[in-house]
Amino acid sequence: MSCKTLPFLLIGLLGIIWFSPSKQGRVTRYLRIFDPATVAEKKDLGLQTVTNTTIDDASTGKRFIVSTPLSTDGSKSGPTTFLLGIFSTPWEAHRRKRIRDTMLNPEFLGEDYSQKLCSLPDYLKHQTSDKNNCQIVYTFVLGGNGKEKTVWSSHSSSRPATVDSLQEAPSDPSLMVLAKNLGSETDITYLNVRENVNEGKSISWFDYASLATKFDYIGKSDTDSFINIRNLVAIVDNRLPTGNKSVNIYAGKQQVVERGQDETWSMQGGFYFLSRNLATCIAREEVRNTEKVVNFNLGEDIITGQLVDNCPEPLERLKCGGEALYKHGLKTEISWMKHFQDTKDGALSMENFCTEKVPP
Repeated sequence: MSCKTLPFLLIGLLGIIWFSPSKQGRVTRYLRIFDPATVAEKKDLGLQTVTNTTIDDASTGKRFIVSTPLSTDGSKSGPTTFLLGIFSTPWEAHRRKRIRDTMLNPEFLGEDYSQKLCSLPDYLKHQTSDKNNCQIVYTFVLGGNGKEKTVWSSHSSSRPATVDSLQEAPSDPSLMVLAKNLGSETDITYLNVRENVNEGKSISWFDYASLATKFDYIGKSDTDSFINIRNLVAIVDNRLPTGNKSVNIYAGKQQVVERGQDETWSMQGGFYFLSRNLATCIAREEVRNTEKVVNFNLGEDIITGQLVDNCPEPLERLKCGGEALYKHGLKTEISWMKHFQDTKDGALSMENFCTEKVPP
């Protein structure tokens, strides 16, 4: 053997060792791709950096990607997580099916994104598993207690925040049929309030989701809002710090709201989200009952904005609107499917997206 061929043989042996499958079905890491933005650049923006690790599962032959965000000081941390509550009613089974078949469809999202998405029951069932890579967790949110007049549910009360299934009202026999059909839908969360739009359902959701779960961010959307899940993953990976940041975050498509003599910012109700600490804050009784009176006769999104203003902690409002992330008002099958077809062409540009702050 000549000296010239020895280096090539050594390289070949190293390649065989590196790419050989692991024993007993363990996972072998073989490629690491770093986000192109440097740690220093993202520290200036107050953003995270992300390490995407592509790994093989020798037991199944499947390849998947795990994103490991870095904190703003460059140290390792767990992945940022996002809980999306899609607000629906018992009568909207057709819309929920349409959302599952399109917006949440794994074939549409592709393998890299679909394995980062799961329903809340599936996430809770497998949250301790090493292969649970879910970062975007969704659930349809319904008012589940038709027997009660209560429209506000809080962890501070003795009543549980959720119920296991739709509790039909005795005076509404149509709900009895719906309750039986809803049993086959396993991705629904039933709040322990009667179904409503602007009378406390949203705050009950943020209260439950922030205290009963540990997600970094909690969102609210409607069944006529198409969320671009691929771009939401990009935002969660690259734009949002983990939920233990000292400053609360309130994000969405902004709208100006008059509040007495003043004007304030609220996020439009088609889709907006809060950091977990802020979601906990807006449900506190002392925040609802302050000198800044909250007008509960307004839309739920404006009510949320008023409660956000009442929270004493430092606040950052981020502009995260536009069709790159979501489109609201798709009430018909034709309009929804047209937007779905347009979105299938690929994720829209995300440059400088969800970084601009709304001035205080």
